[in-house]
Amino acid sequence: GSSTGEEPYSMAMALRSMPQAENADIRILGTDISTRVLNHANRGVFSARTVEKIPARARTLYFESVDIEGERMFRVRKCLKDMIMFKRMNLNRTPYRIQAVFDMIFCRNVMIYFDKELRNRIVGEAHRLLKPGGYLIVGHAETLIGMDSRFNFVSPSVYRRL
Repeated sequence: GSSTGEEPYSMAMALRSMPQAENADIRILGTDISTRVLNHANRGVFSARTVEKIPARARTLYFESVDIEGERMFRVRKCLKDMIMFKRMNLNRTPYRIQAVFDMIFCRNVMIYFDKELRNRIVGEAHRLLKPGGYLIVGHAETLIGMDSRFNFVSPSVYRRL
């Protein structure tokens, strides 16, 4: 669940700051079941309080200060927005209608809300959508232990598709 977009935009900032990132084909798909939070994420406008922990240099590179109804806000710059697509998705409806193959899937702090059967289906779909050697990242309170998965444990919260 990408919620209002903070995590996908943070990922985009981190990836853009890597050497030779401008030559890389980086695309991020952020999904959530809530159209309200997806609309917020698509707008890419955040309060000063939300972006205050972002280092000043990154804030300058990736945000522009805007005045909205007398309040200072920060709008995500086009260079980040172009990397991300936000779509509505219900994790309960498998198989997912996604044709892409991913290098990484972040499913952090989502599976804790579901029963074991649905968690198994989500992990199965992640396996189907990841390229061989791709990574599944889950939340610190989540694990694949005891699940029928075809992933290798890498470190806490990090699994690699066989």
